[in-house]
Amino acid sequence: MLLDIGAFIKAVRASLLLVFFVAATASGVEAGGERVIAEGDGFRLTQKEFDDYRSAIAPDTGPADNKALLSAILRYELLSREYAEKQKGMGVEPQVEGPATIEMKVLAAKKYIQQILDDYPLPEDVIVSYYRSYPDKFKTGNAPGGGMSLLPLDDKLKKEIRFTIVEKKKDKIIEETVQNLMSKYHIKIINEYQ
Repeated sequence: MLLDIGAFIKAVRASLLLVFFVAATASGVEAGGERVIAEGDGFRLTQKEFDDYRSAIAPDTGPADNKALLSAILRYELLSREYAEKQKGMGVEPQVEGPATIEMKVLAAKKYIQQILDDYPLPEDVIVSYYRSYPDKFKTGNAPGGGMSLLPLDDKLKKEIRFTIVEKKKDKIIEETVQNLMSKYHIKIINEYQ
């Protein structure tokens, strides 16, 4: 049996290409050379997008800061995506054609965070409990007989107390929202950022 050298070389090349493709895909590198850092249902964050964010929002970060930067990027991406979904659900179409810029995503994420905080359910008894627990914050002066006079717990004061409580819980509320979105979209970190 004679061995056709040309056919053998073609077979070796094809095998090497297949091995390279499988290895690249397994390591999160797409056929086009894009390294995937994180992905999920309808979601993908590439090294290029990570680098674009780094240039836009944190140009001076070093390797030690990359984990915090990735966390911020995922937060912006997921919150801006959810904001757009909510807007579509309300019948509001995007005003800008084409892909959203990083600045647009950051702005959308901030708008969505504000919506989350504005809509955060806070039972009335929590507001009343806060009012009673911190009477010094609501003093109006001395009442007749030496007692302390408090501001009335009207709607305006309830709004102020609600704002104070939600503001104190802001970071936790945002973190819970982002974690819920990570689960909703099944986000997984595929590769370390470079």
